[in-house]
Amino acid sequence: MGRVQDRVVIVTGGAGGIGAAACRAIAAEGGKVVVSGRSADKGQRALDEMKAGDRAHFMACDVRDRASVQALVDGAADHFGTVDILVNNAGGSDGFALVHEMTDEAWDNAMDWILNSAFWATRAALRHMVDQQWGRVIHISSVESKQANKAMVSHYITAKHAM
Repeated sequence: MGRVQDRVVIVTGGAGGIGAAACRAIAAEGGKVVVSGRSADKGQRALDEMKAGDRAHFMACDVRDRASVQALVDGAADHFGTVDILVNNAGGSDGFALVHEMTDEAWDNAMDWILNSAFWATRAALRHMVDQQWGRVIHISSVESKQANKAMVSHYITAKHAM
């Protein structure tokens, strides 16, 4: 079977886009997947599309909030018994502006949404992985981090490049 068969995988931002595709692939290979996202409706749609039954579970999480990220990892471990693989996929930004016009709030929001959330989730997941002496952490970046050729998205580019 698949390389993730029976592994417990958390995917942040798993209710849509690249994250949802990752969740479907994990479920298809026999993995147990925790789909996370801010919208319960989108999460339910993702679960319905996966058709993975009790091997898939949705947990609401706003990755920009440290406590929400901790609750996601704790909840995944409570639901499936452990955490084997973490996919830090969630990310985004708002408050688009040129650097000299960007607000601190827009900068901080992008850092929390992309970079800090990955740190918080990794730190929480590693506690399980170290105890079981096995685990994997995957960070999803963006082509934007290499191209860096769009005005008004320096906060997004910086955070994704850091990933």
